[in-house]
Amino acid sequence: MTLVLEALGASLPAFGMPVMFGLPGSGNYELIHAARAAGVHYVGANHEAGAVGMADGWARVAGRTGLVMLSQGPGVTNGLTALTEAVKSRTALVAIAIDTPRTSRHGNLNIDQARVVDALGGGVETVRSAGTAVDDLGRSVARAHTESRPIMLMVPLDLVHQPVDDAQSVVPLATTAAPWPRPDTVAAAADLVVAAERPVVVAGRGAVRAGAGSALRVLAEQIGAVLAVSAPAKGLFADDPFDLSIAGSFASPLTGELLREADLILAFGASLNAWTTGNGVMLRLDIPTVQVDVEPANIGTHRRVDVGIHADAAATAEALTTELERRDVTKVGFRTDEVRQRLATRDPSQEFAPVDGGAGLDPRSFTLALNGIVPTERTVTVDSGHFMGWPAKYLDAPDAAGWVYPQGFQCVGLGLANAIGAAVARPDRISVLAIGDGGLMLSPREIDTAVRHRLPLLVVIYDDGAYGAEVHRFAPIGLEVDLVQFGQRDFAAIARAAGANALTITDLADLAELKPWLEDPTGPMVLDVRIDPSVVGDWVGRNSKAALA
Repeated sequence: MTLVLEALGASLPAFGMPVMFGLPGSGNYELIHAARAAGVHYVGANHEAGAVGMADGWARVAGRTGLVMLSQGPGVTNGLTALTEAVKSRTALVAIAIDTPRTSRHGNLNIDQARVVDALGGGVETVRSAGTAVDDLGRSVARAHTESRPIMLMVPLDLVHQPVDDAQSVVPLATTAAPWPRPDTVAAAADLVVAAERPVVVAGRGAVRAGAGSALRVLAEQIGAVLAVSAPAKGLFADDPFDLSIAGSFASPLTGELLREADLILAFGASLNAWTTGNGVMLRLDIPTVQVDVEPANIGTHRRVDVGIHADAAATAEALTTELERRDVTKVGFRTDEVRQRLATRDPSQEFAPVDGGAGLDPRSFTLALNGIVPTERTVTVDSGHFMGWPAKYLDAPDAAGWVYPQGFQCVGLGLANAIGAAVARPDRISVLAIGDGGLMLSPREIDTAVRHRLPLLVVIYDDGAYGAEVHRFAPIGLEVDLVQFGQRDFAAIARAAGANALTITDLADLAELKPWLEDPTGPMVLDVRIDPSVVGDWVGRNSKAALA
């Protein structure tokens, strides 16, 4: 006789779920064991927000649907902030959550879990009966993939020990094709390309999910376009000679200069919000815009568009290329030897005057030094906070899977969990986390998780002794900022207490001590980097309103 929990656990590998993250509780303990018995690798977190964030990071890097196991009541509510980030970043994720028994009315753990998850934008499924359990799980996995968002499968506790038909089988998941662009919209976009002289292709995370990188490179080469990305899509065009990297708030001066010369924007899977457009100054509001997205509600949300195409990014790029070939259209545009040379010889260290180091390291100089010492095969995760612009500008990503940017909800403290998930997905690469001291104080418990699993994780703390974003936003308008200034913490000592390697960095020469670990990155290394708090990113003032929108 097979029980529901055994049937669910046994079916996970067939549904493409090789790894699960979670925190065992009285409700889900047996289910986790059943999944592990079926060969699903278990990574245990120390908090449910960490477990959900790890599954989110794993899914982004692996390019597959993530899996997290949660217990009922507090197990679900503890994970909600990280779940909201996954919703806003459109991560395909299945959360199997135990629910209180159907007969329970007044239990301590009793809440309406379905309504809570639905209110945050996640999808909800419920195991309807013992006989439908595997089918209900399959539907949840299919929805997470098709809808590109988290789906929580509620498993009533009184069902987990119910017997199921031993002959119950896993039905293969149906594949759903992304929408194909209408010919008239492709023709309208082609008309704008014909009229343009200096087009730019801007790709967002939607283009990454669609696997559109190759198709967009072909299109850009044909029409003479430079390539740019929104912050979540960094690395998509990493080895292209006409890659401008991130557009908008975290752009280099050269990127900003070239983008202001553009006379056509072709956006694929990018919302074109204020962060990406530089508040409409870098990607100007007065030039024609084509926006391609699988979600029609995203088209025209942040700016007027001339042609909106509700379709898959890769399919649209291919269709537009075909239409332009039919018209025999090829352009030089931006793709001149002069532009190629300027991009090839750009030296980021010449774009700022470093501070003297008396009050701490210049975060720009430090990030460039770190970029030069860490192997190029890396996965970079960036937490939220004032510091986040420095790694966005100065840490390279080898490809789109090497860049994890959990900023959909702009929540401080989720990055460590995402970086752990990334390390599990790609143990062959060093996982690098850039995080502020405030973010680390919100999530230090997960350092222990990285230690237990001996992950190749480099935690880089930009330590300015404060919540820097609040300091730099409110001090200029005359408010006291003592509430967000807490002084130095000895994060290296905290990390060592958890069993991690750790260094305190007060001089760029201290990075030499990191080299032995880089040669054998067994278990996490934590760098407490003392940063000069006077260095302010220009994105703080530029996007203060956007951050609250």
